Amino acid sequence: MNINKSINSIVKTKKAPSFLLPRKSLVVVAVISVFSLLIFGFWYTFQSIALNPPTQNPPTGGGAIGVASDAPANSLSVASNGDVSIGGVSGKLNVGTIDPVYDINGTKYATYVSDFAGGVRVETSGVVKLENIGINQSNQQQSAFIIDFDKVEAGSDLWLFWQASNKKIEDVAVLPAPGFEGKAWYEKNGNSIIIYGDRKGEVSFRLSAPRVDYQKWPNLAEDQNLTGIKIEK
Repeated sequence: MNINKSINSIVKTKKAPSFLLPRKSLVVVAVISVFSLLIFGFWYTFQSIALNPPTQNPPTGGGAIGVASDAPANSLSVASNGDVSIGGVSGKLNVGTIDPVYDINGTKYATYVSDFAGGVRVETSGVVKLENIGINQSNQQQSAFIIDFDKVEAGSDLWLFWQASNKKIEDVAVLPAPGFEGKAWYEKNGNSIIIYGDRKGEVSFRLSAPRVDYQKWPNLAEDQNLTGIKIEK
């Protein structure tokens, strides 16, 4: 018996093993692969987005969403009413323009928050009535109004201004403007601002001072990798 001939005959008639899957099996594998990727994507996303469950008495019936933190109040949180908090309301927002939009009779109008060079400041404005305080050394009638930050009503605009400022009267900028044909000026005494006028009448004013945490926000941006608004010299 020719053994080599027998072996060649067996090899020729034996089918080679197939490693190809049927078409239906390929579809199943593809579906499983896509589903696995989706599950992984959701898992990865929720590692960066922490969902804060609704509180017992949420302001508008919903909770908050926090990004890049287990606690929304410590990072970026968006409340169900649309309020956004950054760093527990102590963070910084880097943007080019802030644009409050107003809807007036169906037409949208843009307004813009002004830029300010010189650090973070707190401001307020108001209108006061000057009352006669007597005759000055030049024998002229003089009127005045005193803003005493040690005695202003708690919760008022002036109180909040002083509390949010660095509480240094020498750093407070005062811009008085008389509503009459005459002069208005001011003096500082202790924690008081005295607005004078050469007659009785209305005086509007604007106050500006460094915010209590102004030293945290210098003119030089901490992140120099920001694109920013380009200014060519």
